[in-house]
Amino acid sequence: MKTILNILILLLIPIFSYSQEVGYIADEEVIKSDVKPWIGLTSTEYQGVYSLGFSEGSYDMALFFANGQYHGQISFQEWGDNGFPIFKYKNLENVKVKGNKFLSNKYNGKFIIYQGKKGIKINGGIGDYEIGVFHESLVDYFPGKYPHASLTLLSKYTLKDMTYFELKIMRNEIFARYGYIFKLNGKMDKYFKKQGWYRPQHKDVSAFLTTIEKKNIKLIKSFESRKP
Repeated sequence: MKTILNILILLLIPIFSYSQEVGYIADEEVIKSDVKPWIGLTSTEYQGVYSLGFSEGSYDMALFFANGQYHGQISFQEWGDNGFPIFKYKNLENVKVKGNKFLSNKYNGKFIIYQGKKGIKINGGIGDYEIGVFHESLVDYFPGKYPHASLTLLSKYTLKDMTYFELKIMRNEIFARYGYIFKLNGKMDKYFKKQGWYRPQHKDVSAFLTTIEKKNIKLIKSFESRKP
């Protein structure tokens, strides 16, 4: 009798624990009955930017599918000494999507639909989990004339007919997206200060670059050196 009782207790523990889970979307508690699974039909369906957290703990998660695998990046803000926000970035590793499950070295969860809106449910946060709703396209997250230089590996055929100046802008645009500070009054400084999205904040952005961007920078530079 005692053995049967112990087995029943063990079976009920996960059910009871699940029922006690508390999740948040921004600063509002999630209504669990409104959370539905989001089952994507293609490999690229989950691509996009998801907004998570609240207030000073808020951050964006960008997910994109390129060259046969998913890539992920977190963008967040820290307050500078001057009282203005400084944007920083961290790249996720070992990003995998299995069904509607999301896995990585830092964050894990599931793709869901909450109150009719597509999003992602990430384990942890201010509660047991937090929900981030898709809120912008990847083109908006990677602004500029050549967003594809951050989204996919470039080919030699893409670059071969570009001018030296176009190549230079494409390569430096990758750095500019992360707020790299160019030489004052130099050509790149003058060009990017005319772009509404550019925020010069960092002397070094190498830690922010994705593996795709690093490879593209190297390839673009090799083509620049061949141009007159």
